[in-house]
Amino acid sequence: MGLIGVAYFLRYDIKILVIWIVCTSYINWLLISIMTGRKIGYSLWMQCNDLFLNILFSIIAGYVSYRIGLLIANEIVTALIGALLFAVIYFLLHFIFKTKQFKTVLSSNK
Repeated sequence: MGLIGVAYFLRYDIKILVIWIVCTSYINWLLISIMTGRKIGYSLWMQCNDLFLNILFSIIAGYVSYRIGLLIANEIVTALIGALLFAVIYFLLHFIFKTKQFKTVLSSNK
């Protein structure tokens, strides 16, 4: 499904191609989560609860990085600043809201 979409949407704008890839990735994650969740007793609802803040923080950090990237003309500088800005915003949001995922990462480094 992903390869067919890439071949089809390649002739259009790159944004449409990226949207297609993101959508197929979420559909793929959804199907795999349902199938493996049944086998290991980890329901889709529990998985969504565990991933919700990660996805939300990723969307927020990605949006801010994208908007800042529009102000920079050089593509290499845009990529470097965007990646750095994304990481800082993402981890800062986890630190501010003190999520259990972030606490797990911090405790594993000790």
